[in-house]
Amino acid sequence: MQEHILLSVRQHVSKYLFRLPRWLGIGAVAGIVVFFLSGNSSAFGIGTVISTIALGFFLEWRRFVKSRLVITNLRVYLSVMKWFSSGFEAGLHYRQIKNCAFRKEHLLHTVTNSGTLYLRAGGDEKEQIAAEYVPNVESVCKTINWLLALPEDRRSDLTALPEAGSVAG
Repeated sequence: MQEHILLSVRQHVSKYLFRLPRWLGIGAVAGIVVFFLSGNSSAFGIGTVISTIALGFFLEWRRFVKSRLVITNLRVYLSVMKWFSSGFEAGLHYRQIKNCAFRKEHLLHTVTNSGTLYLRAGGDEKEQIAAEYVPNVESVCKTINWLLALPEDRRSDLTALPEAGSVAG
């Protein structure tokens, strides 16, 4: 059986944008510390602020680009990048998934049409995958539930998802 990617989604861009302001604060604090440690050199302070903010933007962008929820014909997996080289991957084959659910927890989820997707392998919360800020979380959840309802031989033969209307219905 060959694995085919049926759907691949990143976290909603709002997650990236809301993580950026912390780097402004970190950059300001680092700049002030370097300013005083360098004998009141504003060039070093400003340089530190700019380089810290640039590093933060780069790290957050890299994290955004490398973190994905991937739905294949054999399994569903989540790949999340944390810092420079750390991160995690978690996946479940369809025979392991007991149910798929989603939750829109706050106003930002409603405004951005995103939410948290839960894939449970058992009754315990430890046996689940939670993907945050999944765009169009309702349709992604419907797609996974549709794939769960398919017989395994039919699902493993899929190379692409059918039209949106036939999956949602």
